Amino acid sequence: MDNSLLTFLQYDQIKEEFIKQDGLSLIMKFLYNQDEYGCSYSHTNQSDALELICILAFDEQVPQILKQNQLFMTTVKSILTIETANGVLWVSKNEEKTLNNNNNEQRNKDAYALGIIHISGGGACSVSPKF
Repeated sequence: MDNSLLTFLQYDQIKEEFIKQDGLSLIMKFLYNQDEYGCSYSHTNQSDALELICILAFDEQVPQILKQNQLFMTTVKSILTIETANGVLWVSKNEEKTLNNNNNEQRNKDAYALGIIHISGGGACSVSPKF
């Protein structure tokens, strides 16, 4: 979608006219997986549509329109679930990498410490106390 639409919809008069001309329905179609010809919309189109709907939602009548549209509500919940699932997968994947990196770093530190002990004579304290 075009960023200029995002810019224009920030003006109240344009936003009101856009809603009056049923522009909200047009934008909502981008949330659904396919258009009327069976072609899939991209994730980017869905994100852009959600951003535009967010701007339009500040109009008095839009929240009620959105709540009454069962397909819209189901689609948004589905997108939210997918985004949440992707977020959880991303976090767990990165957490696993972090844990692996931490384990590797600890092994390297342990190996380094063992090397120092070995070089210094193997004792816990290589300096004898003077009395």
